[in-house]
Amino acid sequence: MKKIALFFCTLVLTACQTVPEKIIISPNYTDPAKLKLAQNIALSVKDVRETPTALRILNDKKVTEVSSNDLAQSLNFALSNALEKGDVSINVSSKNKMSLHIHQLEVIVEQQTLKYRSEGIIELEIRLSKGNRNFNKYYNGSQTNEGPLIFDKAKVEGQLNSLLEQMISRIVNDAELQTFLQG
Repeated sequence: MKKIALFFCTLVLTACQTVPEKIIISPNYTDPAKLKLAQNIALSVKDVRETPTALRILNDKKVTEVSSNDLAQSLNFALSNALEKGDVSINVSSKNKMSLHIHQLEVIVEQQTLKYRSEGIIELEIRLSKGNRNFNKYYNGSQTNEGPLIFDKAKVEGQLNSLLEQMISRIVNDAELQTFLQG
């Protein structure tokens, strides 16, 4: 009898599960940057991932891939705001060029019958050029979560946005990047 009840509960939960259309990525960086360089920078963000997948859901029998909103635009907005809090002006005609390359940004959800596990993985690269000098650095981060029943889209979005906010903080407060900009 318990097996029949468990079967019907599983059937109901599976029937109620819907795949989200898009993941909304919108990091909200609020910490003050430690930059204070009073520099002008031309900022660009390039999404160089092989696929635009931001969420990959692994079930027993299939893999579902979900894209995100305009990732390059969202990150450009967030990084611009973070840099401006550190007295860096964003100016498209500046000779100082900063490019953020998105190499990986996704959450992989392993959905099981009565639980899920998610792992957010991000790999970003900053490329700076100042005259004939160049600076490149990779920033990596990951975060895992587990929960009962079915994953929640809002939690997955929160996981990615939180991880992105941490990465932006690491970028704008990076001592090597600041030294390069001051030189």
